[in-house]
Amino acid sequence: MTAHSDRSRQWSGQWHSGEVVGKKLLITAGILIACVFLYLFFRKVEWDKVVAAISQANYWWLIPNVVMIFASMALRAWRWGIMVNPIKKCTFRGLYAATMIGFMASNILPARLGELARPLSLGKIEDVSRSAAMATTRSPVAAATTYCRAAGATTP
Repeated sequence: MTAHSDRSRQWSGQWHSGEVVGKKLLITAGILIACVFLYLFFRKVEWDKVVAAISQANYWWLIPNVVMIFASMALRAWRWGIMVNPIKKCTFRGLYAATMIGFMASNILPARLGELARPLSLGKIEDVSRSAAMATTRSPVAAATTYCRAAGATTP
């Protein structure tokens, strides 16, 4: 097959449709796996006790908790801004947004992969070199450990 015919097949959508089917299959498999684990997680829950505990909770304690979380994130963003400042002067808003994105990702992704989301999002939000932003997040040894774990390698 010639390079010209490969190019024409690519533009005609023959390769594209296979990619779409693969993505749909992956999404479907992910949803099925999530449903299985949700069933396994919730199958032995005593819902009457859950409802009783929720109805008896003192929700006023959420207010200082939320205030402290936002204050803590603001201090982290400010501290990170000090480290990023020699590279590029970033707005506090951009630093705060990237910090929040990173910690949200850390809550969702395994093995502290949220550490990758924070500098990547700062690079996109503030137009900072992503590699330079990555260098400001953690010590090189800790960063290398995180990246090796992300790649599936084990650490001693």
